[in-house]
Amino acid sequence: MLTASPHRITPEELLKLPDGERYELVDGELVECEMSGKSIWLATWLSAQLVSFAMPRRLGYVMTEVSIQCFAATEKVRRPDIAFFSSGRVCDAEFELGHLRVVQELPHRQVVVR
Repeated sequence: MLTASPHRITPEELLKLPDGERYELVDGELVECEMSGKSIWLATWLSAQLVSFAMPRRLGYVMTEVSIQCFAATEKVRRPDIAFFSSGRVCDAEFELGHLRVVQELPHRQVVVR
């Protein structure tokens, strides 16, 4: 587990961390993403429902745990449990660039399932 960093982390540095996929970046500070088993189950179930609706209709991409750099000029990277991007908003090449730089269309909200 990483400890508090004495310096601000950039989105590029986050990509290079060995366990960087476990963190979001808020104003240069690492924030650990913790999910319970129930939260993981719910995200999996919801993504399956969205995929079964969106894919046959070619509405767009449903993704889980995608890394999104919010506002390219800031040091904010979010990893929503589920994200949806309409067709035409994201090209295939953008999936290979590290953090996506497209605002997702599902609201980002921390949901705690007990």
